[in-house]
Amino acid sequence: MEELRRESERSRAELAATVDRLKEQVSETAEDIRHKVSPQHIKSEVSDYVTHTTKSWVDGLKQQVMDNPMRSVAAGTAVAVPLLRLARGVPLPLLMIGAGLALTSKTVRDRAAEVSGPAMDKANEVFEDMADRARAMQGDLRDQLSSARNQAASMADEAQDSTAGLAADLRARASRGRRDDWREAQERGGCGEGQCLRS
Repeated sequence: MEELRRESERSRAELAATVDRLKEQVSETAEDIRHKVSPQHIKSEVSDYVTHTTKSWVDGLKQQVMDNPMRSVAAGTAVAVPLLRLARGVPLPLLMIGAGLALTSKTVRDRAAEVSGPAMDKANEVFEDMADRARAMQGDLRDQLSSARNQAASMADEAQDSTAGLAADLRARASRGRRDDWREAQERGGCGEGQCLRS
């Protein structure tokens, strides 16, 4: 009888330890999921992705410059030399007055528009290309965020279902173990219902 009681207590202690371990695992899993779905984590992931993508784009541009350096030098020189000569020869206040007068003249504005038209078109193409890339990145980020949220929700549901099933199984085992102990004690000692477990 005493041996059955000790064995029953051991089984209960093992069951309690198992349930405590499961609770810890579930709480750790839930904490991990909360961290991964938190706005700070998502913000850092998006920031890392944008940084990486921008860096790769800049690296590609650098590689093009390195592959064809003469073209880059020629373009830089074509823009820089005339501007440098002009800036050295004219005092700044005079340049500002001239720019103000030029902007008020319709003829100067029209000529400036004709001259700057191809450059503006090229700049618009570059900006449109960058905007398209940004939109594509934004769409990719939305898809990745949606996928991460769905995966986190799925993992949380699976963990909750698994824990509920395991807890129900452990309760059923404990209940069966108590009934089996009572029956065995009754067969050995003939004690009445509830007496064997209380003594």
